Amino acid sequence: MMAHHRQTAARMNRNELAQLADELIQRAHRQEHMIMELQRAAANLLMELHVAQMKDEPPGFAPIRDCHRQWAKELLGQQ
Repeated sequence: MMAHHRQTAARMNRNELAQLADELIQRAHRQEHMIMELQRAAANLLMELHVAQMKDEPPGFAPIRDCHRQWAKELLGQQ
């Protein structure tokens, strides 16, 4: 498939190449945005899992308070 796309691009004129470049740039930015959103969602899930596990904390550890949860959200960039 890549070979086909490369051969097609090799036959394009300047205007077609400029249009293709613009489409590829837009696609790359959408994918970058999606990757960032998925990384943020994964971080949120990890934080939720950690908080859920900490509810059964071992003796000698301080309890988790709302301020700790807020700090964790801020560190993960959630606000």
